[in-house]
Amino acid sequence: MLTFQSKANKCLVTTNYKVMYSSLHFNEGLEPFRIRALAFHQLKLRLGIAPHLEHYLVVRNPYDRLESFFKNKFRKNIHEREIERWEHCQRIFFPQMGLSNNVNYLENKAAFLKVTFEMFIKMLPLVYTHDAHLIPQSQSEVLKLPKGNFRIKYTSVYKMELPKHLEILAKNLEIDLGHPLNPTKPTDNVVQWTPELRKIVAKLYEDDFRNYGYKT
Repeated sequence: MLTFQSKANKCLVTTNYKVMYSSLHFNEGLEPFRIRALAFHQLKLRLGIAPHLEHYLVVRNPYDRLESFFKNKFRKNIHEREIERWEHCQRIFFPQMGLSNNVNYLENKAAFLKVTFEMFIKMLPLVYTHDAHLIPQSQSEVLKLPKGNFRIKYTSVYKMELPKHLEILAKNLEIDLGHPLNPTKPTDNVVQWTPELRKIVAKLYEDDFRNYGYKT
């Protein structure tokens, strides 16, 4: 869960990694709204001592989100730069791939390029809850705190693949979304969905498909 606040009207927008994160993070009309601030705001709302703020959630089709993750973390990052430090969202796959942090990065790099999309999806059940790039988006509906959880009531939910939704979101936040930043470009048809793979994802992200009206 990553939340930003409009500098113009103080409205909030929450998203997740691989769901327009870069476009919102680098938008000059927004500023980060930390988890601690969000928790404090939610508490004051329940006590009736905080002003109501419009709060929007941006979501993405789980299939598209996973495609983007694979193309970015298993292909684009590997091809385009030398990896000085592996990201956490990549390291969580190391045990399943038989890799170690102590191995020369070139060996690990070669191993990542050998992973097919099918292999990636079949590793997901063991790792998808371990990193924010992969956790279900529906978890953004609950703010988990040491002393209890808050269920967040969003004003509206917008789908990033629908231009009309983004147009409304930009208007509500009084920002210019323009063109998406850091888009994941096609990568030599490395993604091939099969009924088996779709079934795996549909089970793991069942709440996302149901809550946000995406078809499995």
